[in-house]
Amino acid sequence: MLELLHEALAVCQLAGVSEMTWIVKTVGAQSRTKRFIGVIAAKWREPKLLVSTDETADSLFQDGVSGLFFWYRQQSDPEADYQALKNTGRIH
Repeated sequence: MLELLHEALAVCQLAGVSEMTWIVKTVGAQSRTKRFIGVIAAKWREPKLLVSTDETADSLFQDGVSGLFFWYRQQSDPEADYQALKNTGRIH
């Protein structure tokens, strides 16, 4: 999972854009399967995970999870988004 997030971060850095922020979450047919995975920001050297680094893609794709959704947050403060998700599980 961490490798996938690193690849996504590399793409936005190659694009030369410093204000891009994405929130990565799982998606599935049932709302209870949605889970926030991490936050990617072009201005960060590393993505910030909201799951354990021991978490595998196999463990995330259970219980009806069918894919990942990359939510683009234009003009969003990535640190504020990360802290909100980490502390409350929601974006304010």
